[in-house]
Amino acid sequence: MLIVEDDELTRTILARVLESAGLRTQLAGDGEEGVRLALHERPDVILMDLSMPKLGGREALAQIRADYRARSTPVILLTANGHVDSLVEHLAAGADDYLVKPVAPAELVARVRLALARAATLRDLNPLTGLPGNAAIMREIAERLAAGRTLACMHADVDAFKAYNDHYGFARGDDAIRATAEAILDALDAAPSPEHFAGHIGGDDYLVLSSPELVEPLAHGIIERFDRAVPALYDPIERERGWVEVTDRRRQRHRAPLMSISIGIARTDMHPLDSPVAIAAAAGEMKAVAKLQFGSALAVDRRRDTDSRF
Repeated sequence: MLIVEDDELTRTILARVLESAGLRTQLAGDGEEGVRLALHERPDVILMDLSMPKLGGREALAQIRADYRARSTPVILLTANGHVDSLVEHLAAGADDYLVKPVAPAELVARVRLALARAATLRDLNPLTGLPGNAAIMREIAERLAAGRTLACMHADVDAFKAYNDHYGFARGDDAIRATAEAILDALDAAPSPEHFAGHIGGDDYLVLSSPELVEPLAHGIIERFDRAVPALYDPIERERGWVEVTDRRRQRHRAPLMSISIGIARTDMHPLDSPVAIAAAAGEMKAVAKLQFGSALAVDRRRDTDSRF
């Protein structure tokens, strides 16, 4: 983390407290140096004093936020003014948190760790849907396996999405991706359970976890909601005729059907899957099987130890 503080003694104390908690620090003695290091070194968290020579904390914060590379870097401001109006003003200027001097070591470490945890969570969220990404998905599966819980994993993939995206453009393609996420989340909300977890692998691929006994009704609920939402994503002429015309890489035109969704399901109670990678791979295999069917469909891996059938 980057500490931006013009007082050498305070800067040293802050660094010692954080390093004793196992955190690596880099130091800047004024706002100008702080901005330079923030943009060049890309720290995980910035701890910055408000009152500094050359460039004050507010001005330094504005320069950091103006650069896209550091726009989401958590910034904790240090201030001697504990008045509520002043603190609210600092937060409105783009700070993520603040600490009032003198800072208790335990509070300093706790606030920095909270900022780190929040930043790690936000980095793993898909910016388009807000759903957890690959790292969070794998972590969730690993935790369930470590706890000895049986689980079911769905890999959902939108069919004919590329044709839709090519025909209508990426902005409407993003609408389709968001609509898919909404169909998944609506299905989860309709049958609430602490076993549910939804993640966005990327593009038009999603991964959903639940318990084995809930997974198939849940998959049917996703399909139903997706199929209901799809027609509204198309212009009337394509919606009525049921296809769009697209040009492939060979400049040949062909017809692509309206989007559908294919879901592959793997269950740890039916097949010995003992790692996140194995579970995700099995669900992916079943998704490929579902894609062999016309329209929205699902396929379940029903193999057991002595059974190789789907």
